Amino acid sequence: MNLESITQKIRLSSEHPLDFTLQYPPRREYFQDHFRGKSDLAQIQNLKEILLYVHVPFCQAKCYFCNFAVDVRNTPEIHTAYVDALCQQLTLINSFLPKDISIPGIDIGGGTPTLLEARLLEKILSALEPLIKRSTNDHPLSIETTPRIAADHAERLKVLHDGG
Repeated sequence: MNLESITQKIRLSSEHPLDFTLQYPPRREYFQDHFRGKSDLAQIQNLKEILLYVHVPFCQAKCYFCNFAVDVRNTPEIHTAYVDALCQQLTLINSFLPKDISIPGIDIGGGTPTLLEARLLEKILSALEPLIKRSTNDHPLSIETTPRIAADHAERLKVLHDGG
């Protein structure tokens, strides 16, 4: 790689930093440039497996270094509305994925998903059940939490344990 190529890549990453980080959702223009106008089903017809990322954007605070899509409003109404919509989308995803696609891993991230009350975590895990059944992995689920939530909210950890 020559100096001009490196300079060009640095300029490009400076102009579009969100294209060069691991985050969801990707910036709107990236998504439109890469997926608009193409048949989603046609793109997945030849896949044998996919990994699933479930975004739960809620955090106690927005960290100064974070460029993820997070929401710091900590109200039961907002959390419930989000989880209801998320569960509808998970059902839809399961219905349109070809039956022979396996899902070896499901990551529930965010934000801090365990900021949700136990009943909402149960609802997400219940909506994920049909997708979990497609897994070829003994432990397909992973979820983000914090030491404080893990220490102070044992009922949430029990829900996660019971849900796989």
